[in-house]
Amino acid sequence: MVTHDEILEELLKRLQKRGAAAAIARLLGKPDSRISELKKGGRRIQQDEMPILAEYFGMGEVAPESETNVVWVPVIGIAAAGAWREAIEVPAFLVPQIRTPNCNKAFAVQVDGDSMNLILPERSYAVIDPDQKELRHNRVYLIQNGNGEATIKRFCNEPARFEPVSDNPEHNVIHIGEHDIIVIGRVVSFTSDSGL
Repeated sequence: MVTHDEILEELLKRLQKRGAAAAIARLLGKPDSRISELKKGGRRIQQDEMPILAEYFGMGEVAPESETNVVWVPVIGIAAAGAWREAIEVPAFLVPQIRTPNCNKAFAVQVDGDSMNLILPERSYAVIDPDQKELRHNRVYLIQNGNGEATIKRFCNEPARFEPVSDNPEHNVIHIGEHDIIVIGRVVSFTSDSGL
């Protein structure tokens, strides 16, 4: 069984050859910049990438990860953190999340816009638990209107509303009753690969 570090060591050797980074990027379906991050030590090989690389390098099966407090959740699209906007599908990949009890169906969306930038940085990944749809004061939700457009906002009661949490004053509050609103799930965490 091959480990993450063994795959990474082989990958770094191969990346020393001209054109190797572009070939690896095509193999994984990732932009060249994501391969550069691996080369510079800016990120780990993701769980879904390891078996692809191990097979490509002829290294055998990937060793199962030891029990950890981290789980990998699929990124299924981009959600607006601004005005209502149609959700955009992106190629699926995985992002890490701290293991949460009874949160087995979690998925992530990339945050697009600055209406939540005081708590969810733009281009971060918001992890959504679709089993948590009951609205609770000061919790953040991924919601959808009747036109299939989605946004991320914080719920507040008295009066019931979804509001931005932003340093940009141009974002508006969404009052309950203004739109048909479907709660897709609660944002339980966020993660980012942009670093500090």
